[in-house]
Parts: sequence; C-alpha cells; structure tokens
Amino acid sequence: MKRFFALAIGLAIFTSSCSKDEENNNNGNNNQNTPSATLEEALPGTWEVTKIEQKNGVSDFGGMQMTFSGVGKDINVSFTFNTDGTFETAGSYTMDLTMSFMGQTIPQSQPVAFDNDGQWSITSDGKIEFSYVGEDPVVYDVVSRTDNKLELMAAVEQDQEFQGQTIRATLDSYLTLEK
Repeated sequence: MKRFFALAIGLAIFTSSCSKDEENNNNGNNNQNTPSATLEEALPGTWEVTKIEQKNGVSDFGGMQMTFSGVGKDINVSFTFNTDGTFETAGSYTMDLTMSFMGQTIPQSQPVAFDNDGQWSITSDGKIEFSYVGEDPVVYDVVSRTDNKLELMAAVEQDQEFQGQTIRATLDSYLTLEK
C-alpha cells in the first residue's frame, strides 16, 4: 500500500510537466479583450508562470482508484518562447496536492523543478503544442488571452509502468502565464 501511495504521488507530480494530450473541444480565445497581435506573434518572449493548478485528477492502479487535485504555490517559473519555435523553461514551485483514497484524504506538498526545453507551435485550431525531448506532445487550449496574459488548459492522460502494472492518471492541467 505504501508503494501505491508513493507511486501515485510521484505520478501526480510527474503529470504536471509531462503528459499526453487528450482531445478537448474548446477552440481557443474566450476573452472579450481582443489582443492586438496574433498568438504566434505575441508568444515569443519571456512569460512568468503565475498560476499552476490540477483538477479532476484520477489515478487507477490495478483496480484501485485515487482522486487528486493540486495547486502550485511559491511559483518561480518562466517560459522563454523563441521566434524559431523553440522554448526553454526554468524554475521551481511547490505543488500542494489533495488526494483521496479509500475514504481517506491525504494532503501532500512536493517541490517540483521545472526545467524543460523543447519546441512550440500553434495548431490549425489555435491551440499551443509543446513538444518536449523524449516525451509525447502536450496540447493546451487557450482559455483566455490578452497581450500580457495567457490562461491555458490541457486534458492530460499519462501511463506509467510499475511492477508489471500500468498506472493511468488523467487530469486537467491549468497554467497562467504573464509578461
């Protein structure tokens, strides 16, 4: 049982930066403040992460299910988007997780290093795709956008192998970035 808790916590933290896109029907900009530039024109530059949140998390291991949610605190993370379609991230934050398993609620705080580099692109339907080296792409819907603020959401699905079992975690991951 202790191994399941440790693995589930690790998987919840892992999915905050590594994930597989799950299709979502939200097609972009719902903000009433019309940005002055296209997303592709506005994205290059350095953006600070001001909010990280995980909602609707479910982890399944051998028929046992755990739900979880998390909120980032002490966020010191930046994204630098380059005009050549590459990006760098740097920084760290603490993820305050709340997990529920077998009728028990388990709070957990975990430090998370955020140091991922890769490539970005804008999809034909206005989403932002992040491609990390050695990982599946992550596609974020643009929930709202102004010239200086982006609110993003990705439906995440992640599988991990552990002692011959597949652990599947799903969650909605939210990021807010500001220039």
